[in-house]
Order: sequence, then structure tokens, then C-alpha cells
Amino acid sequence: MAQRPTHPLLGASQLTPTVLSADTESQNRTPGAIELILDWRTVGEPPEAMRALLAELLRDLPAEAEVPGLWEHGELENTPGFVTPPDHPLIRALLAARRAVLGEAGRPALWFFATDGRYTAAAGIPTAGFGPGDPRLAHTEEEWVLAQDLVRAARVYARLVAGRWPVQ
Repeated sequence: MAQRPTHPLLGASQLTPTVLSADTESQNRTPGAIELILDWRTVGEPPEAMRALLAELLRDLPAEAEVPGLWEHGELENTPGFVTPPDHPLIRALLAARRAVLGEAGRPALWFFATDGRYTAAAGIPTAGFGPGDPRLAHTEEEWVLAQDLVRAARVYARLVAGRWPVQ
């Protein structure tokens, strides 16, 4: 299999099957076709490399694969992951707001799940993630959040937007 690129912080990209559907809802009929959607957390593969890997994985199978373009029909269909540098003014302001509200210094960390931040980051808008809950459980059936943690996070958000930080 072809060597895939890795990111120094994020590691290798990940493919996760998220939606499987068939062209029948009957339990006693063999489907004529199925569709599998993969959530591909890329760390920099261009669409051509993604298509090549899918072709390699599907070789000798009666299957087709499609990788949407980055800006499909004027909307983001396929967006790469992003990293905002820890010394960015937004990150420093977020950490300062956290410290002021929660009394905790905190430190920049990585989220290994997708957020809508990929859309703002792809549009060149400074983007950071912060929220309650266990990031290891994000987007899983096991995800949950304590109400008190949600309130604490909302206080940090309020402090952040009330502050002044330079947009770059």
C-alpha cells in the first residue's frame, strides 16, 4: 500500500465508516447496491492521492469511489483538518479567558474529531476549539456533558467575546 503522509502533531489521517445504506429496506432481499460513506480525517492528502488510495483499496472489487472537491457547488464538501498555532492571539485570549473564569491555566491541545471550525479555518478565519465534555467521546454514542460544565464553558465564551484581541 502507498505510503500516506503524516502531520507532525496530528499523525496519520484516519478513515472511519459513518453511514451505510442499501437500495432496499426489505430484510429478505439482497441489495443491488450499497453506499458507504467514509469520514476521512485528512492531514494533507490532496484529492488525487485520496482517490488513488481508494482505488487501491477497492482493486478487484465491484465498487466505485468518489472524493468530493474542496469547494463543491459553492459549498464546502471536503475540508481538511487544521491547526491554529498555540501562540496565535486567539489561542492566547482563549487561555486567558479560561484562566480568568475557571482559575485554570489550561494549555493548547488537539482535538481528534471534526468540528464546524474546519469551515471557518478553510475560509481564513482564526479558529479555536473549546468546550465541555470529554474529547475522547466526541461524536460517539457515549458522548455526554454535565450541565454545570456547559455553564462554565458559556462563562468562558462570554469572557472571550467581551475581551479585545487582535484579529490577524
